[in-house]
Amino acid sequence: RFAERIDLHICSATAPVDPSLPGVHWHGAVDHDHLLQELLPSMDLFVLPTRSDMSPWAIAEALVAGLPVVSTDVGGIGELVHHDIEGLLGPPGDLDALEDNLLALVQDSNRRRRMANAAAVAGAGRLSMNSMADTLVEAWREASTSLGHNRPGPQR
Repeated sequence: RFAERIDLHICSATAPVDPSLPGVHWHGAVDHDHLLQELLPSMDLFVLPTRSDMSPWAIAEALVAGLPVVSTDVGGIGELVHHDIEGLLGPPGDLDALEDNLLALVQDSNRRRRMANAAAVAGAGRLSMNSMADTLVEAWREASTSLGHNRPGPQR
């Protein structure tokens, strides 16, 4: 259904390779820098049909790269990708929903561009290392205060 319209790039050391599939590019294990600096920026969207990843770092990296995400609403993925804002989420194991979501973004370049912009904003904002560090420090401060540990401690 998609072979004439999209290219699929699979970056996995363990995915079974089938060279007979049209439009599929098998990269195998990919160096992290190559993935972040070359592969992700060359793509139009990121797809992760998973049933078990609770909060996959790969999705955060895709958002930071400004890619709309098509995935499943399992575990913490809905905290990373807000449905119909940075991407589209469907139920785990529902291949029809995955296909419909993928087709929706393949067919609608304006919607895909809007989600790409939202993904880039999320990546530069709430998913940036500085933002995550600020959130962690604030959570630590609140937890310490609620436990009565509001005395100054060593600075690190």
